[in-house]
Parts: sequence; C-alpha cells; structure tokens
Amino acid sequence: MTTPSRDGQHAAPPPTAPEQLLELAGDFSRHNDALTALTATGPSATSNVLQHVAFTQCLARETLTAIAVIKRQPLHHTHQVQDALVRLKQLAYLTTEAADHLLDAVDLMRAAREQGAGSPDQLAAHPEPLRAAFRRIQLARELTALAPEAVVEAAEHIARESHRQKAAEPHPQEIRLSLAQYTALRAAASGHVLATDLFGKQSASIRSTRIPISTLRSLQAKHLLQHEMLPPAHRDAAHQSRIRLSPAGVAALAALRSWPRPAPLITKGALHPAPAKPAPSRAR
Repeated sequence: MTTPSRDGQHAAPPPTAPEQLLELAGDFSRHNDALTALTATGPSATSNVLQHVAFTQCLARETLTAIAVIKRQPLHHTHQVQDALVRLKQLAYLTTEAADHLLDAVDLMRAAREQGAGSPDQLAAHPEPLRAAFRRIQLARELTALAPEAVVEAAEHIARESHRQKAAEPHPQEIRLSLAQYTALRAAASGHVLATDLFGKQSASIRSTRIPISTLRSLQAKHLLQHEMLPPAHRDAAHQSRIRLSPAGVAALAALRSWPRPAPLITKGALHPAPAKPAPSRAR
C-alpha cells in the first residue's frame, strides 16, 4: 500500500524488490528473537506459542510473495538470481515447517495440562509432554535461525543484477559508505548486531566481534540504524537491544550499486545509542 504525499497529488513509489527483502529479513530477525523468548512452561506459555504461530505463518506467506515480486522483475535470471529464488523457496517451506512444529508444541502443552489438571505439582509428575513441546519449539528456532542472513544475501544478488541492468540509466546519488560502515549495516540487516549496556558501560557487537563505535555513530547520524528492545522474556533483554536498519537504512542498503565484501571489525569503546524504538506491531 502506497503512502500519499503531502500535496495529495503523488504517491510514494512502492518498495523495490531488494527493499522488500531487507524488510523481510528484519521481520525474520524479530521472529527469531521472539522464538528465543518462548518456553513450554508457565501460565501463558500455550497462548504465547499459539500467538506466535500466526507470525510464523505470515512470514512464510511474505516469503512466497517476495518470490512472486522478484519473478515479475525484468531481470536476467543469472545463476545467482536463480539460486536466490531457490533459497527463498526453501525458506518458505522451512518457515511453514517451523509453524507446524509450534502447533505440535501447543498440542503437547495442552496434553500436559490435561494430565496435570493445571496444578504445577501435578504437571511436574508428567514432564514428558512438556519436554516434547520444548523440543518442538527448539526445532522451530533451528529452522529459521539462518533466515535473516539468507534473505539479505538474496537481496544482495537481486540488487546487484538490477543495478547492473540499469547501469546506463541516471540514478539518485547514493549514500557513500566505507567498507566498515557497509559491514555494520549489512550485519544489522541480518539481525546480528546487539547493543549492550552493563554497569553503565555501553558497547556493541556483531555476534562475538566488536564493532567500531565510530562506525555505529556515523550510521546513527545518517539515520540508517535504530534500536529495538528485545522481547521481555528474551534471555538478554535486561541489558541488550537489537540494532536494526531504519527505513532509511533499508533504502540506502538496497540502493547500493555495489555490495562489497564485509570487512572484519575489531575495536573497543563506548556506544551512545539512539533512543530505543519498539518493534512495529503486527496484526495477529
């Protein structure tokens, strides 16, 4: 759905295929963070898992929609583009399977409560259904764990081919990024960047690798990154937030006419994050 401009005469152009893919990667990252917070025990565990099923099924549909959008693009179907489409189709099936595992977990959790009649002591006497439910949740996590990075790689291939075909056409001035900035931006798109605030000291990392604080500050100054709080039940929610692409960051990364190889980043220092922004709400 397009958004009308202020003068009401023009509508904003729809997102490009690479932009749609980068937004999808962000949704998968949020999905994985939420999955990490799910458990098979607790008074709201069954309803929490059941609610998350709708999110997972929605992601599978969004992935199939992205495939359809790419196929409608006037692109040469190079082997890189073909491989990207195959990976996305595989991801759609894996995500559907993840939703099925979550539904199985709901059935097992309900069976455990029926056996235990709702009492914690009685539930403890029937642990096997709960163990089986937790295994299903764990399987769902594993099936989509690599989804954000896979979608970003697909966006990279689609963007590269699209820009190659339009090389002779005039194009807007793209934001210039250093190799370190690009690496941090791509990592954020893949859901790999965490900001940590512990004992008054702030830092950020790509998984186990430290990110140059100056790099993140420069990207924040360009409004290309934003902070989102982790789900309250996430194991790292008390001290960490996820750094993701902002809408401007999505547009900037998708518009790059050359996606260089990410550079290794090692540094130390303090990060002063932008105010935290909650993840967009999603209709269930």
